[in-house]
Amino acid sequence: MRRRPILGAAAAALAAVAVAAVLAAPPRTVILDPGVWSPTSPWVTVPGGLHVHTTASDGSGTLDEVTSAAAAAGLAFVIVTDHADGTGVAGSEYRSGVLSIGGVEISSRDGHVLALGAGRAPYPLGGDSRDVVEDVERLGGMTIAAHPDSPKPELAWQDPDVPTDGIEWVNLDSEWRKTPWWRAALAVLVYAARPAETVSSLIRRPDDLLARWDEALGRRPVVALGAVDAHGHVGLFDQGDPARTRLFALPLPSYESMFDALKLYAVLEGPLTGEPAADGRAILDALRAGRVYTGVDGLATPARFEFVARTSDGVVPMGASIREGPDAELVVRTVAPEGAEVVVFRDGAEIERSAEHEVTLAAPAAGVYRVEVRWAPDGAPVPWILSNAIRIGPAAATAAAEGPAPATAQRSLRQAEPEERLYPRGGIGAWALEHDEFSGAAIDEIETAERTALAYRFALATDTGDPPWTALVRGLPARFTGASVLRFEARADATMRVSVQVRAGERRWQRSVYLDQDTRVFMLPLSEFRPVDAASAADAITEATSLLFVVDTGNTAPGTAGIVFLERIQLIVPES
Repeated sequence: MRRRPILGAAAAALAAVAVAAVLAAPPRTVILDPGVWSPTSPWVTVPGGLHVHTTASDGSGTLDEVTSAAAAAGLAFVIVTDHADGTGVAGSEYRSGVLSIGGVEISSRDGHVLALGAGRAPYPLGGDSRDVVEDVERLGGMTIAAHPDSPKPELAWQDPDVPTDGIEWVNLDSEWRKTPWWRAALAVLVYAARPAETVSSLIRRPDDLLARWDEALGRRPVVALGAVDAHGHVGLFDQGDPARTRLFALPLPSYESMFDALKLYAVLEGPLTGEPAADGRAILDALRAGRVYTGVDGLATPARFEFVARTSDGVVPMGASIREGPDAELVVRTVAPEGAEVVVFRDGAEIERSAEHEVTLAAPAAGVYRVEVRWAPDGAPVPWILSNAIRIGPAAATAAAEGPAPATAQRSLRQAEPEERLYPRGGIGAWALEHDEFSGAAIDEIETAERTALAYRFALATDTGDPPWTALVRGLPARFTGASVLRFEARADATMRVSVQVRAGERRWQRSVYLDQDTRVFMLPLSEFRPVDAASAADAITEATSLLFVVDTGNTAPGTAGIVFLERIQLIVPES
């Protein structure tokens, strides 16, 4: 007799959930009339998707399934960035009529970074963010700070002082993670009916992140990119094993819904040719140059947009610089849904807001300009379209991009005192070797008519269960101070990275250096060495008693053997 009340209560609860789901359903995507759009610029705009994962890492779809979904969403390209270390980067190829461009997502100590267009790395990339960015640049690639506002600290890009080429201003995976649980639960309920709209509805304008981007633009060119970060699922738990991540997950949002929700529009100098390598270069060249904008197409589609600068010299797109003058003008054009506003920024401050969808700024003052087309279909204004920047006036972009010279290059250094000379003073006998149980190391001296060098030979073990490592070690003098500069010259028999460390008991601080067959002079301020772990407080480095040159799996594959040559190692105190 009790079953009927229970069933009635259950039915009422389900009805309430259904009503809540209907009320929570986002508005349907507004379909704009593409026939009213006629581009005035000579460039060709193609839509794509950035930051995609496949079964090669923690995604649930194969590359064929990903490109098939991209084709269904009307994309011309996808940039696949599976988690890896850069030693096996894929190229470009067409599948299902969609250009797949191979990139990689690299984990650093300061968060994740995308590397696009880089050559194959000669050693595993990782470690400090500055080292990863330096290595990718050396390999000819572009770096993008991935999900910088992720609520997970290990994912978010932590070091804004490291000059990446680009930044993800929105990341759909992070939007799911940032959404309150109750709102995410409602989104799951309505997802099946309106998948792309549901994903788009989670996006909120990232005020702090955009302010950080504006501040960075004042110093150097930085490209803002919208990223889908598509996996084909949402993990229920955090697992390191990609197979478990896919197993314990909800099979949503799909690749197609993510591609429908957010598109990256690359502005090309000409149409795609169908030749994968050339087309891949054209897409990446557009991204590097800032000839790209983001459209939240789950709100309204297609996201037609132009932002150009005109002078008597001609017309230039986003990412370019022009001179200041009375003949200069900025032109914004779009086909937008009713109620959308064009918002123009100069140097991070809003200077123009218009309900008109064609805006011209005559003789604009010097500065860095960008545009948002904002719309509030559910009451919360978001950038439906976000442009990249155009610079007007003397931007000094090249000098700004390179940043200031290292601090040690700006200070004079006195000659090292005898007790601060670590090699050749004391010779080979002052040095010792340490390594794990299965790895090996040796040391000898190589003498020529001009110099003497330490030859540090290492051979990392293969798969032993624990990461293999070797180290060359010497005691530090009593005069050691954290304000000292470690100077040495080094090369290696093959391209690699070595971790230069100082140690106090179990506490360690480190700085990685790049080596190849050419001898380089290194000047490393010990105050810039970073703690290896949480127990090694930064200010305790003055207690260090040992210097180490370490080869481990941070940047060297197990089973690798090689030689590091070291000369003229000394501590120097900068003159005040």
